[in-house]
Amino acid sequence: MDKMICIKNAAVVDGTGRQPVRSDLLIRGDRIEHVGTVDGTDDMELIDGNGLLCTPGFVDVHTHSDISFLCCGDPAGHIVQGVTSEVIGNCGYSPFPLRDDPEFIRKRRDSLSLIDCRSVEWDWRTWPQYRERLVRGGVNENLRALIGYGSIRAFVMDYDNRKPSDSEQSRIEQLLDEAFRDGICGLSVGLGYAPDFYADTEELIKAARVVRKNDGIFAFHVRGERLTLFRAIREVLTIARQTGVHTEISHLKCAGKDNIGHMSEILALIEEANSQGADVTFDTYPYTAGCSYLGLVFPPKYHEGGIARLLERLRDTKQLPQILWDMEHGYAGWSTFIGERNGENLLITSAKQESCVGKTVAEWARLWGVTSCEAAVRLMLDNDGIVEMVMFQCEQSDVDLVVEHPLSMFGSDSMVMDPVRARLRERPHPRYYGTFAHLLSYYGLGGRIPLETLIHKMTGLPAARFGFAQRGEIRQGWYADLCLFRLEDIKAPASYEAPNQLSTGMRYVLVNGQFVVKDGQAQCSKPGRVL
Repeated sequence: MDKMICIKNAAVVDGTGRQPVRSDLLIRGDRIEHVGTVDGTDDMELIDGNGLLCTPGFVDVHTHSDISFLCCGDPAGHIVQGVTSEVIGNCGYSPFPLRDDPEFIRKRRDSLSLIDCRSVEWDWRTWPQYRERLVRGGVNENLRALIGYGSIRAFVMDYDNRKPSDSEQSRIEQLLDEAFRDGICGLSVGLGYAPDFYADTEELIKAARVVRKNDGIFAFHVRGERLTLFRAIREVLTIARQTGVHTEISHLKCAGKDNIGHMSEILALIEEANSQGADVTFDTYPYTAGCSYLGLVFPPKYHEGGIARLLERLRDTKQLPQILWDMEHGYAGWSTFIGERNGENLLITSAKQESCVGKTVAEWARLWGVTSCEAAVRLMLDNDGIVEMVMFQCEQSDVDLVVEHPLSMFGSDSMVMDPVRARLRERPHPRYYGTFAHLLSYYGLGGRIPLETLIHKMTGLPAARFGFAQRGEIRQGWYADLCLFRLEDIKAPASYEAPNQLSTGMRYVLVNGQFVVKDGQAQCSKPGRVL
């Protein structure tokens, strides 16, 4: 007989945007059996909801937990914030499809080092095989997966900087179609990374038509987030208008000194496109700093062939002067990362050699007596290209505009981790442990967004957008993914200086009717599903 749980007298914020209503909930098995008055019985587990909010579990629409869930199926980092579902495979970074070729797999792992965990053996080749691996190990959240355009493109045509031939284009579209038939919810592309940035607009339109045919969603890490930001946004909106594809702009931001204060103009462009028939939403994380790998400071043309070829070029004393010039000054279609602030805003947070962590690129330059561009080259070479950084690049006022906009939802842009059992990065961005707790405490408790609106943006809106069926709202018959908490208790202590700290204040979290957080403590349970 299914276990029954009764939540008594909670303030239910149901995920639709409606104001809280005091109610009981009866949960049987993995479903909400009743919302309303429930008479408790001896065979029920009773939870006193008096003074607590009861909300749907939160949906993180932009994560890179593809490999970290294989390291640890029940980490605490996200669930203690109330996250019960997430979308993996973002930024073109899906760990499939893979050729049955050790050299190709090594190349892909080098490219995906930002999300990789070296202790995991990549023993799958396809989405169904990878999904089976996740299911076999078990997870404590519900997952939906995007397939990465860069992963498909690399599978078909490696890291070549050219247009696909007709036969290659057909193969790309065939692989995408097959992935949808096997249960992928959409396509992602990372136009700041190799080989994704070799795809032009025409090629992306062809991919978008396949996504539209399958009623999926197309998530864009746009082609430029600094000097070319407006051009990059217009490219995505052009694709959205021409194809009608459900479109998501990933981690929307105004990065770089030339973009500060221009978020209202970006939002106006999106609103205009939607008024003309496009279907565009976007996600964001509530921090002024981003996080990525140090390879971003090197122009796209030097990435052709993969990370190993980039490192070869950096060792080539004949090519290096031109590379350094391009890194500092940029060129048409690509703007400099380092030249803008001379590397003062680029903090090294993870590297193959841990001694490299904790200083900015500019600080390493001063320590070594070289330029910041030369310091970035040395960091890459000394660490075989495995270097991650936090990038301080935005203003709070622009972040607020995105967070508060009705079309926005939220993504931590992180790997799920655990500071004790699965500390996969020694100095990650604080968003790894704090995104949703920070949203609740800063925007909810702070009164910047009405609570019922904020919860809708964290639950019902993203669940519907990314196809988490019968999740994201508290309704009779829907899955019992639930959070109980007092808003004033929620804290996100993770900081840039001390990021490996769990958020606190969540009393209970249920995934498919089972506790993953109980009495404020994370449980070693894996009731999540790979959907």
